[in-house]
Amino acid sequence: MLDFVQVSKAYGFQVLLDRVFLRIGDHERIGLVGANGSGKTTILRLIVGLESPDEGALQMKKNLRIGYLPQEIQPQEEGTVLDEV
Repeated sequence: MLDFVQVSKAYGFQVLLDRVFLRIGDHERIGLVGANGSGKTTILRLIVGLESPDEGALQMKKNLRIGYLPQEIQPQEEGTVLDEV
């Protein structure tokens, strides 16, 4: 289980998340849909710990496993696409 508890995140004057409550239960699958710049990547970066919320907290089940593939990668000269992921 993963909970966002009053999570806020802004970049300068652009507020992407404002006191968000969100719960993703065990075995649930979700999709993030929204316009460019609406905070989808930020939510994922918060979940995997690449970003920290400005306010609030993320609470995660102790043995939670998350797979994450960045939106942009730096390809290597050798190898396949599958090697990159």
